[in-house]
Amino acid sequence: MYKKRTIVCQILLITSVSFLHLGVAEAKVYRWVDEKGVVHYGDRPSEGVRSQVVQTTKSPKKDKFAEERLKRQLQYIDGLEEKQPPPKSAEDRIALAEKTRKDNCKQVQENLKVLQNIGRVFKENENSERVYLSDAEKAEEIKVATSQVAEFCK
Repeated sequence: MYKKRTIVCQILLITSVSFLHLGVAEAKVYRWVDEKGVVHYGDRPSEGVRSQVVQTTKSPKKDKFAEERLKRQLQYIDGLEEKQPPPKSAEDRIALAEKTRKDNCKQVQENLKVLQNIGRVFKENENSERVYLSDAEKAEEIKVATSQVAEFCK
């Protein structure tokens, strides 16, 4: 089990570092005006039209959400190692149910906090593509998360 965790941790670390390098890469942004007078921006200059390179600045911010996501992934992996046989006594089952309820409470509170504090929210569809929620869909998700908080955080 230790070897499995080490391999998974190495994969997560490599993936995380790879994503950090994506933010460091400096791409050029071009600006041009088409024949109708519409201003366009892109990562490649338009052919047949004079383009200008736009000066951009690097963002000094850390990706807080990526760090939190990695932390949750590592906690999940640790949780897989700590799997124990089901409790036998009634008291043990009650204690396990209470722990599960508290864990669920913490998770739904985090979900609600993210929904309330992030402007654009997306879900991944079955093809692992991002599908952004409309304001109405986001409001519905907040409503569901609020009811889950009420249910699990009694």
